[in-house]
Amino acid sequence: MKEREILGQSPPLNELRLIAQIIGFDFDMNLVLGEPGKGSFFDWRENKITLDPLQFTENPIRVKETVAHEGGHRAISRTQFIPDEIWQEFGFSSLFNTVEDCRVDNWLATKYEGVKNWQNAVFESQFVKEGGQLLTLEAQEVLEKLGYLPRFTQYLYELKKFWNKGKFSANLPSDISQALKETIGFAKKAFQEYPPIFPEESEIDAKARSAYLITRTKIWPIFKRLLEKDLQNEALRQMIREFSNAEKNKGGKGSKREQDQNQKERSQKEQQSEKEISQALKQTKKEERRRKSKEKGSPASQKVKEELNSLLQGERDPLDQLDPSKLSQNLRNRWKRIFEKLPTSEKERFEEQAQETLKGIEDILNLRLRGKLRNPLEHETHQEAKKRKMKEELSDQKEKEITLWLSGVKSQLEQERKPPDDVYDHYYQEILPLIDKTVEELERVLEPNQSLRFKSGFPNGSRLDITKAMQFEADSTIYDKLWQRKTLPQRRDYRFYLLVDLSKTMQTGGKIQETVKGIVFLTEVFQRVSLPFEVAGFSTFQDDSPAYWIYKDFNNNEVDSQTRKSIGRMISHGQGWTPTSEATRRAIDRLNKHKGKNNFLITLTDGLPQMPTDEQEEVKEFHRTAVLLAEAKKKSDIKMIAIKLGQDPEGDAFIQSNYPFYLILSHARELSTTLAKLIEDILKNPMNY
Repeated sequence: MKEREILGQSPPLNELRLIAQIIGFDFDMNLVLGEPGKGSFFDWRENKITLDPLQFTENPIRVKETVAHEGGHRAISRTQFIPDEIWQEFGFSSLFNTVEDCRVDNWLATKYEGVKNWQNAVFESQFVKEGGQLLTLEAQEVLEKLGYLPRFTQYLYELKKFWNKGKFSANLPSDISQALKETIGFAKKAFQEYPPIFPEESEIDAKARSAYLITRTKIWPIFKRLLEKDLQNEALRQMIREFSNAEKNKGGKGSKREQDQNQKERSQKEQQSEKEISQALKQTKKEERRRKSKEKGSPASQKVKEELNSLLQGERDPLDQLDPSKLSQNLRNRWKRIFEKLPTSEKERFEEQAQETLKGIEDILNLRLRGKLRNPLEHETHQEAKKRKMKEELSDQKEKEITLWLSGVKSQLEQERKPPDDVYDHYYQEILPLIDKTVEELERVLEPNQSLRFKSGFPNGSRLDITKAMQFEADSTIYDKLWQRKTLPQRRDYRFYLLVDLSKTMQTGGKIQETVKGIVFLTEVFQRVSLPFEVAGFSTFQDDSPAYWIYKDFNNNEVDSQTRKSIGRMISHGQGWTPTSEATRRAIDRLNKHKGKNNFLITLTDGLPQMPTDEQEEVKEFHRTAVLLAEAKKKSDIKMIAIKLGQDPEGDAFIQSNYPFYLILSHARELSTTLAKLIEDILKNPMNY
């Protein structure tokens, strides 16, 4: 099919490509026609926009609006900080993409006059009338596939409607209405988290992270409640349909004598259970016919009327497209009791089937979203992930590679979990070249010029201080400070306090191993260049009370074998919670007792303060830590520095908001080299911190 036949009266591809490139601030970005029915999307890996030809055959305005929208994603959407495991959580990608679409469209409408008219026209064109109500095209597809609309799909539609119309639909189910009421304020704030019309990359990234943080921490927990209800509802539907099919298949099998014999052999409990299920099925079919009959009297579509006729004529099972949430309360409770009586393995099977079904529905939604944000190689649909895993499981070679890899990981962990006597030396040997290089650099910074120079303020000396002599005429009390002597310059005075987060979250992703390696590095460097320092770690004991360990204190000037063993034990300490406020307070107190001219408290952590209590108490811990850091910044001469390890947007936001100076490392393996650069810069420019 030729380009003109596909796009109809729409602008040619070259013109569309130019529109996208201008909006996206990227003249290297490409725009191509994709496979019909596969949706339109921006591919980060290949830096190109793919257009679905089927979306444009009858609506030229939609072509331009979609190209502008995808160009908007290139301009202001950033997702590199979202971990893959979060993308793969059921429901998250559809929620995030919906919020991100609205955010991008708001930015486009602000930047370009006339785009809002395109957006309104496209929004209206996405609806069809079905059963007396307006449905989006993707909702109609879900309805045809499943027979009902899950709560989470209705919630997403209402978010988009509120963005466009400023209001919700009438007569919404109470749980959806409540979820919207709890989250719409946060959703509106996320929609508005877009950068200026000509943004810097730092502004783009900050706004993208802020919108994600709002979505993940404020909207997602409420949205997840709807997902859980949908999973429960779909699990019931899977169970009811299976029981219905089993009853149909059972009928007519074998002679009446054989059936009577089987009836005798079954236990009374089994017979009672079958009777309960049979009665519930009859009542369910009766209610479904009654409900469909009511729909016939409403302005329903021809399709619904045809479905009803097929039900009444016995051509179709009334439970084929059952929505258990529409059953009467008594009947729903009856089915729930039957479900709870099932063996655990059976319940888990129905729950897994429910999740697979709803993941397929989410894939439909993401396919239809105009701006789906996923790199096909990094953020797969649930169906793609399932196919990939099946291929991997069928590959013997892959299995061998995985086994070998796991063996290597186990060996590495065993090596890193050696007795404390070996841990320190293990890391010392690994980073010795970096230690030697850093010590050489720092010696040049720390050692003053060895040539003698004149210094004022002495009662006698080899040279008179002319300035002081002139002052002496007005102030005779400085008679003992008039002379200069040749002296060696003094080294600058520094104190360092190293505070290490040893919580359970630090045990993942190699963070604790790289942190201990970094502490070994600093210990050797500080020891060699004679910089006073103390090393401490914090977490909680088994009773969840704050724990604080000192591995090397200020009073111990020599790093002996006992100190090295102590530091080695850091790798197996802690593994509890993160009482940051209490640990920081103690570190400040200890550093105040050993202060020098330049005092630095360096905290190595992977993010948020956390305590094993309710959400309200955890918020209090955030507040305590924030207040403590603010007071220390205002009243103390201690310079506070945080080094944050790992990918955690919530933790990043906390560190950025509360520490005067911070470094965020996505990969823990960068820690030792980062520490080398940091310490050198501190010694050269202490006034910058």
